[in-house]
Amino acid sequence: MSTAPIAKTFSMIYVDEKDNSIDIALSYNDVMNGVSLIAEKLSSYRNCLIAITLPKHPAFVSAILGVLETKNCFVCCSSIEAANNYLSATVSCIISTIAADDNQLSINIHGLQIYFNHNGYYCLDEFGKDKLCYLITTSGTLGKRKEVFVPHSCIMPNIWDFSRRFQITTVDVILFATAATFDPFVVEILLAVVNGAKLLIVPDSFRSIPSKLADAILKYNVTFIQMTPSQLKILPHNALTKIFAGKSAVRTVILGGEAFPINFIKHYHINHEFINFYNVYGVTEVSCWASCYRIDWKESRVEIGEPLLGTKFNVSETGELLIGGSRRCFINGKLSAAWFSTGDIVELTELGKIYWCDRFDDQQKISGINVSLSGLARKAEEYDGIQSALAVRRQQSILLFVHVKNSATIQTNLCEKLAIGLPMIVILVDNWPMTRNGKVDRQKLVEIFEQKNLVFTMEDLSKLFEYLKISLEINREMTFKDLGLDSLRATELTLKTEHLLKQRNFPLLQYLLSDTGTVAGFLDALDFNQNIRERNIIHMREIRTRPIENSIKVELLWEYDLGKCIDATPIVENDSIFLGSHSGRFVSLSLDGTKEWEVQLDDRIEATASYQNGIIAVGCYDGYLYFLDEKNGHLIWKFATGNVIKSSPVLIDAGNKCLFGSYDKCLYLLDIKNHMMLWKIVCDGSILSSPMLVDTIVLCATLRGEFLSVELETGTILWKIQLAAPIFANLCMIEEHNRILVANVKGLITLCDATNGRIIYQYDVLECIFAAPVQFPDNTNSSNVSIIVTHSSSLFLLQTDTLQLLWYIRINGVGSFPRPPEILNNEGYLFIQDSSGALLAIKGLRELMKKNTTDLEISRMKIIEILRVPGETFSGVQILKINKRDSNKSDDSNSSGSSNSDSSSSSKMTIVSYRALIGSRDDRIRCFQFLF
Repeated sequence: MSTAPIAKTFSMIYVDEKDNSIDIALSYNDVMNGVSLIAEKLSSYRNCLIAITLPKHPAFVSAILGVLETKNCFVCCSSIEAANNYLSATVSCIISTIAADDNQLSINIHGLQIYFNHNGYYCLDEFGKDKLCYLITTSGTLGKRKEVFVPHSCIMPNIWDFSRRFQITTVDVILFATAATFDPFVVEILLAVVNGAKLLIVPDSFRSIPSKLADAILKYNVTFIQMTPSQLKILPHNALTKIFAGKSAVRTVILGGEAFPINFIKHYHINHEFINFYNVYGVTEVSCWASCYRIDWKESRVEIGEPLLGTKFNVSETGELLIGGSRRCFINGKLSAAWFSTGDIVELTELGKIYWCDRFDDQQKISGINVSLSGLARKAEEYDGIQSALAVRRQQSILLFVHVKNSATIQTNLCEKLAIGLPMIVILVDNWPMTRNGKVDRQKLVEIFEQKNLVFTMEDLSKLFEYLKISLEINREMTFKDLGLDSLRATELTLKTEHLLKQRNFPLLQYLLSDTGTVAGFLDALDFNQNIRERNIIHMREIRTRPIENSIKVELLWEYDLGKCIDATPIVENDSIFLGSHSGRFVSLSLDGTKEWEVQLDDRIEATASYQNGIIAVGCYDGYLYFLDEKNGHLIWKFATGNVIKSSPVLIDAGNKCLFGSYDKCLYLLDIKNHMMLWKIVCDGSILSSPMLVDTIVLCATLRGEFLSVELETGTILWKIQLAAPIFANLCMIEEHNRILVANVKGLITLCDATNGRIIYQYDVLECIFAAPVQFPDNTNSSNVSIIVTHSSSLFLLQTDTLQLLWYIRINGVGSFPRPPEILNNEGYLFIQDSSGALLAIKGLRELMKKNTTDLEISRMKIIEILRVPGETFSGVQILKINKRDSNKSDDSNSSGSSNSDSSSSSKMTIVSYRALIGSRDDRIRCFQFLF
């Protein structure tokens, strides 16, 4: 390297992505062999920008060292396309696992085949001779994304300072878990390289699987950890207890990138003699860290510490921290100013201590009140039971997201205790969504709120009005002004109901605060106003019931742990079960529960997979759609979109093509065989519902209520209509008439002509719907009845061709129905998995289809709770019918004059049993067997 040699004791360990028990150990000689091979390939370049698009692997580290050995500058990218999109400089060569052409030869670096794609020779001499170490882009925290060229003179003082401060030696094991998009990863690598320590490399996917990351830390005796506070908080409780108590090899933990989590860590017992914690502060524009402070647990506040080598601090008149010194980078091609404005507000004490207070963009003025979002979150974390919190502004209100131990009363109590004088909604989160840089993803938090807020019923509104001391019956004609509704409560009411407006641009807040805004007028502006339609018809055809006790013998055959919550429905093809979970693990199981293969994707999986002709397609939270080989799970291809993928893809053309939608608001058609995109359509909203192919047209629905038709061959939009509310549910095809049933989340069922989008009939069930309508065969075996299941635990049986209500069945004592029922047509049985974990079976629905149904026929309908799994269940059930011959049973029909051989055969009775495959939020898929 141009600034320091690679120490002769430097070594690496790589943990296998699929199996924690498998690792690759590389000695100094192994590393240098790889570095030499890469340096030889780059020997024609000097002071050029070299892009590295490799996965987290020993070859990735050797590529960086090879670039630096040849006195070039490196940049780490997610793809070849990204490598060619920098504005400050042009990439001369791309090191990748993908060849630029078919004739290109690869070299093997530590077991990974890599290619060198040469773009030309583009020198970086305008920045100085051999000065630059690497290029990195900012996350956008301080505004727009920036391209930052970091000289050796800027990053190496960090390495020298940390080496001395933390006394790094050859016996240390340094964790390399930070994403290559976040500049602290350079510190992890160079700290090990310069001091001859061991570098533990874990795959990027481990950051979203805290249990695996913790296992690796403990198993490989990591001594030095650098991570964000958010990443630390999601590690398993047992692992943190062991680490903090000094019962592991970890002796140094440095946390940076976010406010130091002092309240969170104080919940644990800390062995101060063995383990030291440090708060580090810095900005990418002065890469990487600027200051460091060893935590004193006797103090209630954490200072940012003393400036590191080559760094100076100053505080402006407005309280903003400025960074100066000899460590200066090139930002968007220009040398940074002598003093860099960080955008952070700090407090400088008389003793010279500096405390981080806030960010300028966290200081908000809402309705004339100044509020600190980060300060509010810190105050919330002081209360018992709250492990961590984060506040976000939404219009004139505050969304406070909290992760708690016990959620029983925290939401109401917290609002009262904080009393900020502004509308505030507390939202509980099971896990913090993370960016690739290990920080909390605020955009995804807002999406979580929006999805939870959509499930807001008339009952919820009644409770809110009761809290505001407003009666829907007595005060219906009164104005909100006369009822004493102030601006604070009016804003809160707006925040909770704005998504229910019939007209998006209706000035709801102004209406609530006006002299003429009445309760009745407010209700009339909402879609679920009780006066939308009369419910007399429902009462005439209504059944209210509860599940009966189970007298059925149920046997748990097997279960399989997928590491995190399972929200996808298992699919069964060729006697194999395919399923993914929030851990990012995707597995193929035999029907007896034996693992056939398992792969690890880079983020959580919520989408149900699809199968055709030996190909498995599944979407992931990392924005990629993955295509896997059914036989072994090998990656055939992965395609990147601009956001998470939650909808189930649709494979067509014998598995050669794929239709799918993404949260990036685009509908795609891919050519899997040739690894190319055929077309992309930008829609009005994100897509959760799976697209549907009807002859030569593609139908698609969005979370903004848009329903559109696209020509398969060309990607041309044929027609589109607006259905007013988000569409979560999949579409339902009525094949006999080329018609489509669409259910939006507010309960409006629409029957459309698939050829032109004409609305034929609509029916409003007045309950939230997340599950697709399903067709139920009547006694003539024609599917002229549609079944709708709702979030309120109801079933609506509708005449498909007219949407006339046949029956309304309300099932009390069960959870909501997030997924459509499973129907066994021949038997007429209907199975529903509810959100509380109960599997329900319904018998006797066909008798209800008769025109003149008697009380006896109504009484024959039974709802049975077959079994219950522990934990919430948001996935659907997969029911398998199993036929077995029982030779011990005789058949009375033997007297029909058949031969002896025939008689022997027919004496074996067929015993029908069922198997239920259920994935649950307790991380397991289970297989149950029962007779019915």
